[in-house]
Amino acid sequence: MKITHKATLTDTPPTHIKVKGKTYVCQPVTLQGSPCQGYYATMCGQVISYRGQHNGRNSRVSKKDPRILRPSIDNAGYESVGLHTDNGACRVSVHRVIAFSWYEKPPLDKNGNYRSEVHHINGNKTDNRLVNLEFNSRHENQANNKHVKAIQEELAILLEESDENN
Repeated sequence: MKITHKATLTDTPPTHIKVKGKTYVCQPVTLQGSPCQGYYATMCGQVISYRGQHNGRNSRVSKKDPRILRPSIDNAGYESVGLHTDNGACRVSVHRVIAFSWYEKPPLDKNGNYRSEVHHINGNKTDNRLVNLEFNSRHENQANNKHVKAIQEELAILLEESDENN
């Protein structure tokens, strides 16, 4: 059972940003509906920063050139990055940054529930490409997770049987 819907891209025209000779198609990062100055979400699942950074000696380094933020893996297995806003620093999940920056507010599900959860279509929690992300309600996400888990269990059994036959 696959629950999916077509998401609508935001009306904001994309920005093209060059980082180390490679051009990325980006949207400005928005968190909870507010723009996050100096950060951009790429279609390929990365976050670009134009903001300065500390050089380890308690002094700020000015950055004219953009850089791709290096994500870390959180306890749940998702990639996250640190962003600095007017309200201070925060850690955010990359898949949520990408989805909320590129897609319009998602429609309600058939039961009238808000689709506020971001689902990785292929089940890979570190594949944050825009084409791999969709909005789900909590109910839809739980149904998808059960489906993915069942497929993973079946695959593990097939691999185990294959190893026994070899």
